[in-house]
Amino acid sequence: MNRYVSVSEVEKSLEPYVAAAGSMTGRDITTNRTLRLAEHVGNPQDSLKVVHVAGTSGKTSTCYYITDLLVRSGAKVGLTVSPHMDSIAERVQINGKSLPDDVFCGYFSEFMDLIESAPEMPTYFELMMVFAYWVFQKEKVDYAVMETGLGGLHDSSNIASRPDKLCVLTDIGLDHMHVLGRTIEEIAKQKVGIVKPSNTVMMHTQSKEVMNVIQNYVSSQRGDLVPSTVDDNLLFQQRNWQLAFSVYERLRERDYLKALETEDIKQSQLVHVPGRMDIIQRNGKTIVLDGAHNEQKMSAFLKCLKSTYPDTKFPVLMALKQGKELEQLVPLLVPVTSGLIATELTGSQDTPLASIPARSIAEAFQNSSVADIHIERDINIALDKLLESDSEIVVVTGSLYLVAAIRKLLQ
Repeated sequence: MNRYVSVSEVEKSLEPYVAAAGSMTGRDITTNRTLRLAEHVGNPQDSLKVVHVAGTSGKTSTCYYITDLLVRSGAKVGLTVSPHMDSIAERVQINGKSLPDDVFCGYFSEFMDLIESAPEMPTYFELMMVFAYWVFQKEKVDYAVMETGLGGLHDSSNIASRPDKLCVLTDIGLDHMHVLGRTIEEIAKQKVGIVKPSNTVMMHTQSKEVMNVIQNYVSSQRGDLVPSTVDDNLLFQQRNWQLAFSVYERLRERDYLKALETEDIKQSQLVHVPGRMDIIQRNGKTIVLDGAHNEQKMSAFLKCLKSTYPDTKFPVLMALKQGKELEQLVPLLVPVTSGLIATELTGSQDTPLASIPARSIAEAFQNSSVADIHIERDINIALDKLLESDSEIVVVTGSLYLVAAIRKLLQ
């Protein structure tokens, strides 16, 4: 029998499942494997009211906001997000908080006993997604808020198919193009693939190319599309909160939830989302961390950064996963960057991490106005260099995995 007494033991036990993910490409992974694993443990997803969130930018923030609003209405809510920042337990949250370590380890021990006789070895992400559904069933949550990991159509979260599933699409842009497609239309088709027959879909109105794909697909599923227009001048977290609030209102009307007081609504806008415009104070320094890793996410982050700290340039610590479009990010960062420290990612979560070489990042900035450029492959030393800068405000960006590593070092 499996008996895990610490979260670190759980993380160690998952290393073979990371390796299993490394043996596949994104195009080879469908929901069939996840469905077989879910069936093996009783199809927990079929017993849950699911709020399913897909998109390119803003998924995690929107999930946190939806969860908080539902909790304030009196509901019990399960939440899974990825990647995690501080602990794998973040992937199985109840009412916006990770399970206590002993409860998490107890559930995980029981689950691993169940899947020892599973039909095939799952990947890390497949295992953790079915585990989240399974725990939420055990906890008898009123709602399960599920964030997709990659795309939507073939994502392991996409095993929930009840007609009452509420689908949420955040802003859709170009990302993971080696897996999801080279055009915005191809990527939109992957994202909207979370929609099952008779589902309601909520989203902000986006480009004509995106909306045409969404409308056609939702219609083919006999679903209900509820687009809304939002002020483009809003900062990205405000935009995400507005979408989350519209989701809450829809559920309130459908499921007769309690209407929120004005103060609850105001407080819900202040929810802290780890790794997204994440501000940490250390030794007189303000460290701003954001895992922006594509053009859409970086534009949104920098808009918020410049609004918070106008007319300021910052020392930037940066790393990127292989496959990210470095050349698209450099022109966005140059105007706000006083100095660059290029570093590299280590470790793994859902899949083995492959980092763009720090030298390649540094070279991409060499012909820009950023004169102070350093290469430091060791994240520990890179952070020390960043904190030694004369600036009171410093920035860490380029990857959520980098942000997670830096948060761990700062703690």
